[in-house]
Amino acid sequence: MRPWEICLPSRGVSPHDALHLACLLEDVGYGGIWATEVAGHDAVALLAAIATQTSRVRLGTAIIPSATRSPALLAMGAATLAHLAPGRSTVGLGVSSPGIIQEWHGRTFASPLSSVSDALSIIQQAFSGEVTEYHGRAFSSRGFTLQNRPDTRPDFYLAALGPAMRGLATERFDGVILNFLPRSRCEEVVEQVSPSRRFEVTTLVRVSVEGEASGGVSRLRKELASYLRFEQYSRWLAGLGYGDAVTALHGEPGLEERAAQVPDDLLQDVSVIGNARSCRAQLEEMCAAGVTPLVIPDVPVGDMIAMERVIRAIAPVKSSLARTSALENAG
Repeated sequence: MRPWEICLPSRGVSPHDALHLACLLEDVGYGGIWATEVAGHDAVALLAAIATQTSRVRLGTAIIPSATRSPALLAMGAATLAHLAPGRSTVGLGVSSPGIIQEWHGRTFASPLSSVSDALSIIQQAFSGEVTEYHGRAFSSRGFTLQNRPDTRPDFYLAALGPAMRGLATERFDGVILNFLPRSRCEEVVEQVSPSRRFEVTTLVRVSVEGEASGGVSRLRKELASYLRFEQYSRWLAGLGYGDAVTALHGEPGLEERAAQVPDDLLQDVSVIGNARSCRAQLEEMCAAGVTPLVIPDVPVGDMIAMERVIRAIAPVKSSLARTSALENAG
């Protein structure tokens, strides 16, 4: 059973702090480090720096929108990570949202399935050593050759919630990245999406460790309510047995009101909440069910001391390095 992994915060943490956290994560036994990409750090650039400071942990993007870079540029970034972290790099792709793709980046938000399918086809051509010749609905590429191809290509995962997107992940990708997966349905979902070939099921799971960061459960409740404003998350959780809860939340006008109405059973099922021992046990259960969770410590944005406390408290391997924080000593 592989140790669980950490997704670095996307804001409130400098690149230097992220490098510090990455070294700590490897030291105390985490299995991997992931970087998201929204409006903060460039995920590929950050992981490339981390690759030079680590030797064991897996490195992955969770996620890069498939439309913010051309497929040729995605292939170049993936190849760079594969060279710097051979055998331990993963590129997680997703479709993002119209607001980010169209308004922030000024690019067309095409059919989600076509976007990731076309991107992967072009990337695969590039990694095979072919000169690209692909004309798709969302992306096309002609005449591109990927120079300095790595000996081992990275894995490619797809962020997916809906059945069509999960089907595409199962058919063509090396793994799927889920979000807000109820712990009570882990085995069922893993069985549904896993093909006979090698394939990994990953989920983003929020964690609140009692006594390590203030206001954890209330922040989890508000974050869940915020995500449930989006139709894809409502459909996802409704399809997993929480239809009544999702419907009730739609009647609340503001985020605070919606958060107050999040049922305790739903919050407990899609999160890991408790003391350090309980949280580690819950994460072990998810791993045993076939899920490799990405753990996002629920701490105040930018609070490095609280972040380190959470990381050490739920570390898969309790080593002497997990006992004392240099930042806590400095404070």
